Amino acid sequence: MEYPRYIGPLRILGIYARGVPNNERIVLDAEQPVNLSEFGLLVGTYTSTGGLLPFRDRFFWFGGLAVDAGTRVFVYTAPGQFRYTTVSGQTTPAVVYHWGSKVTLFNQSTTTIALIQIGAADVVSPPVDVQLLPRPQNGGLT
Repeated sequence: MEYPRYIGPLRILGIYARGVPNNERIVLDAEQPVNLSEFGLLVGTYTSTGGLLPFRDRFFWFGGLAVDAGTRVFVYTAPGQFRYTTVSGQTTPAVVYHWGSKVTLFNQSTTTIALIQIGAADVVSPPVDVQLLPRPQNGGLT
């Protein structure tokens, strides 16, 4: 993946400290004020066509946080606590997220990220009682 990459008001700066426990991280910059709830990260294998084949269960959502232009966004892959801070040795504002993974995610050189912008969602409300829904034949197994 070539850096920097843009999607909307966010710019991916890169994946740092690949494979290093408790230090592996993804770094982004907010180029404009942005509500991070509209964005997520996918981890997967970089394809020969320049795409991404996503890994199962490797999606990160930023949650409902708005940040100002110039804010640096760090996503450490290890467990930890969210915090507001500044970039080390600078006055640049920063937010630090933790993915919560117990293992590093970027051990392979072909493993990369995709920043996605969430455009819409259809949520079933209230939840449907699944006991009343018909089941496929053989419990869905073939």
